[in-house]
Amino acid sequence: MVPFKYVDFYDVPRLILFKYQDQLFLLANYFDEGKDDHDANYSIELLPSWVEQKIASSSWKVLEEDIVGRRLLGEIPVKDVVFDQTKRRTLDPTFLDRYLE
Repeated sequence: MVPFKYVDFYDVPRLILFKYQDQLFLLANYFDEGKDDHDANYSIELLPSWVEQKIASSSWKVLEEDIVGRRLLGEIPVKDVVFDQTKRRTLDPTFLDRYLE
């Protein structure tokens, strides 16, 4: 289990930032206006390491910018991400192993 930072929580965290194997990842789950519900999947993004510092010093709005080096790796169903009991502190990042080989 690894610690994470998040913003926006509705049943589960909706934007999650965490490090795994010395890399920075973002799991993003957005509200779909057409369905009037959140998407069933998290997008999985690899971010440059400087983004963590930028978020800490300014805000999460940096994620709305065009970030050089940002890479979409895939998706994972929200239901398949394993969180700690509170769903607000740690998660099991091993689902990323297939992207890091």
